Amino acid sequence: MSGYKAAATEGSGEARTDSMSRRSTFLTIITVAAVAAGAFFGLRHQPVRRSAREPLNSREATVEGSADAVLPVNLMAGTDDATCATSPDELKRWRASGDILITDVRPRSEFERIRIPGSVNFPVRELKTKLYLRERRLLLVDRGYRLHELTAACRSMRERGFHGVRVLSGGLEAWRRHLGPLAGDGLAEAALDRVGPEVLESGLHHGDWVVVDVTDARSATELFQPVTHVPFDGGGLHFVSRINEAITTDGEARVRFVVLVDRDGKRYEVIKQAIGGGWPEFLYFLDGGIEAYRAERANHEAMLAAAVRPACRECGR
Repeated sequence: MSGYKAAATEGSGEARTDSMSRRSTFLTIITVAAVAAGAFFGLRHQPVRRSAREPLNSREATVEGSADAVLPVNLMAGTDDATCATSPDELKRWRASGDILITDVRPRSEFERIRIPGSVNFPVRELKTKLYLRERRLLLVDRGYRLHELTAACRSMRERGFHGVRVLSGGLEAWRRHLGPLAGDGLAEAALDRVGPEVLESGLHHGDWVVVDVTDARSATELFQPVTHVPFDGGGLHFVSRINEAITTDGEARVRFVVLVDRDGKRYEVIKQAIGGGWPEFLYFLDGGIEAYRAERANHEAMLAAAVRPACRECGR
């Protein structure tokens, strides 16, 4: 009997250990899935606030055809370190004083589709290892809306001895508008002012983006924070003036990037044509509109549910 009890006790211990192992696996899977979903949908609920003393360094871009309808354009858009950011006008003066190596840090596939003529392509992590470039003047470029990341890269590189590195504020869109043509695919160039759901969520997380809902039905109110409602009525200059009122306080911009959202994204080109040549580079459009965002959200929720169910069955629940 004592042997039987010992065996039973041992078997019970193994069962408890196995059960605990399965539950641990279950909890791990839930945690990973939740983090993955939160990376897309949870960021906006924990915005990073800027100091109230932090300057916006804004200038005004006059909308073509009107001296009154203006939008504040922040030359330091998206960066917290003024020594890293370089506006197009500053870049013109910088280039006149010597050679600059324009370094595009986007993925290779994006670089091959559209790029600045004469630029080179290196991911930041690879660029940091090229010590022979420490004495060069480097201009980091991307699509323009990830300047929080580029600012961090700029600081890190300067700590490693790359003292001549700067970041182009506004990215490729700023280059196209103020410095010269781009090389590559025309369709890719036309899409430079579009952002996907992940990019928008990241920007809202940093606290310096705002969504402008241009629909008549306030369709974006339940999805985004912060959001302001400026329905597009077909009048370009009046529309711009209303956006300006929505994002400024006492003449100063409260945000650094503005993303316009429509129901399905089909009116973006009409809006751009109505605005004319004064469309500033810090304005973007949510690719595919609110419908595409909701579809992406549903996909992530389905992935979370799929990750949880198999583990739950394994635990016998």
